Amino acid sequence: MDTLCYHYNLAFPLTKCKTGTAIKTNSKGWITEQITKSSDDLRDLYLLQKKYPQLKKWYLKKAVEHKQLVKKTKKDYNSRIISSAANKFESDVADGERLQ
Repeated sequence: MDTLCYHYNLAFPLTKCKTGTAIKTNSKGWITEQITKSSDDLRDLYLLQKKYPQLKKWYLKKAVEHKQLVKKTKKDYNSRIISSAANKFESDVADGERLQ
């Protein structure tokens, strides 16, 4: 019996694997719940407009709104990071003020 278990364990070793159920951390701090919801809605609307062509104008309008939301959120996030920076010279240059 020990020989059978030995060969079985050699043939099918126990290994650790990721199952995909782990909660992913948000490495991009600018992604908010509002952006995630907008992205999910846009994805659903994309699938609907493929099936119903009359929804294409609405989809395009929502896509523009989503892009504007992402752009505004990124801008706000980056301005917060810059304003709280320890190196004030870099934050002044990033804000557009040039030293002379």
